[in-house]
Amino acid sequence: MRSSRKNRVLRGALIQLLAVGSLVLATQSPASAHSWVVGNVYAAISNGQYQQYSPTGTPGDLLQPGTIGRPDGGFTTHCALNPAGFPASPQNLYSTVWSERKVVVVPDGASHPPSTVIDTTLAGTSGRPEGIAFNTAGEFFVGLVDAAAGEPNLLKYSKAHVLIGTWVLPVGTRGVDAIDLAADGSTIYYTSEDNVIRTWSISTTASPGTGVAGTFHTGAASSRFYGLRLLQASNPFGGASGTGFLMVADTADIKVLNGAGTAVLNTYGAGVTPHPTFGNGWFSVSIDAGGSQFVAGDFYSGRIVKFNANGTTASNFVANPASFRVNGVCVKGELTVGVVPFPSSGFFVVGDLSAGLPFSNPPAANNVTFIDQQWKKANDTSGGEPGHNSFKGFAENTIPVTADCGGAFESKGGHAGAPASLPVNSVVAVIVTKQVASAGGNSSGGNIDAIVLVKVTSYSGGGVPSGTGTVIQVICST
Repeated sequence: MRSSRKNRVLRGALIQLLAVGSLVLATQSPASAHSWVVGNVYAAISNGQYQQYSPTGTPGDLLQPGTIGRPDGGFTTHCALNPAGFPASPQNLYSTVWSERKVVVVPDGASHPPSTVIDTTLAGTSGRPEGIAFNTAGEFFVGLVDAAAGEPNLLKYSKAHVLIGTWVLPVGTRGVDAIDLAADGSTIYYTSEDNVIRTWSISTTASPGTGVAGTFHTGAASSRFYGLRLLQASNPFGGASGTGFLMVADTADIKVLNGAGTAVLNTYGAGVTPHPTFGNGWFSVSIDAGGSQFVAGDFYSGRIVKFNANGTTASNFVANPASFRVNGVCVKGELTVGVVPFPSSGFFVVGDLSAGLPFSNPPAANNVTFIDQQWKKANDTSGGEPGHNSFKGFAENTIPVTADCGGAFESKGGHAGAPASLPVNSVVAVIVTKQVASAGGNSSGGNIDAIVLVKVTSYSGGGVPSGTGTVIQVICST
């Protein structure tokens, strides 16, 4: 957030606006006692709060990760939901609370009291947390603005919330604002509330870590970049010129950039009703579950808008009418580039010839069967006849535990532990192997020769499991 914006918030005129905004918020739904569903939208509405909305925009849970009633509004800024497998339940909401220099965890479940508070000042920085992004292992990065020179402005925490890395990144106007993590798990894309989108490739994680700085895109002098999202391959947001690589909120509109950062392929949001005084103020973006729409927040008008890929709006409503009060948004079920969506308890497997290895770029949309009673017949492997007949396409374990290309998988046979359901059109990560070998008894194993994303076309996880889908993206390949 821009310093001028936050300074205005402290002035008397906007304190009066806060009172109006708080009055409106009090009329919305109180904190509820029910679990969240895929497609829910979470909007930071200040005063220490998040408002949860259903996929169609109906207000639901009112979450309170910050201190209510602070004079500065108890700024909740950006948010993310931790990866918990797919279907992702339960997932917890991680909110950066700018005003209190904390990251607060709000759990899914029967009720939603904040369960964990992470004090970022213990990392030796006076910076205020804004951006947050997870990797597949459940570790998360936090970007900070307003840190003093030489202080850490990028932090990394383990899944258990232990600080495991700090860095000092080059910045522009404010610091490390919104962040997103690339599929390699170590390249950070970030904004600094100026007209530059920067990158940082991590070299070492031992505090203080080192890395390699880069510039992805430099916009017009009038640009002020805030929230950003790296986009999955085959996304629909790049328009006729391509599929798009990165989406960024640029105050007056939302831009989609190509993979080199050299061209704007599409823009959104310029035609949405602006604030009568300040105009449009697009601050945050989050891709909707399923990947065909995205959600954006406007901090001037207080609007939350869900955009279709063609630029029309699926929903458009005011979350908080007071200016500078709506900040970050995130969606349950969002498929972020830095998190590979493996099932929550195990791994699906397909044969390399069936999947199309070696892959073209983009990969051919091969149809695959990733679990089935007749997996052996449905999958072709270049290493010869697959292994034990008991292998149904589901492996309980990988070596290392975090599946990666060059590793291995092992299965005891059968499909125990496979998800009970996978929604049609959802996306799941699948191991690709050149051969399944018998490992004694009913056990089988093989090498991880590639990992791909598969869009599910059918799935039954009962007594006779079967799952099919289409390869849409390659995560890694040996």
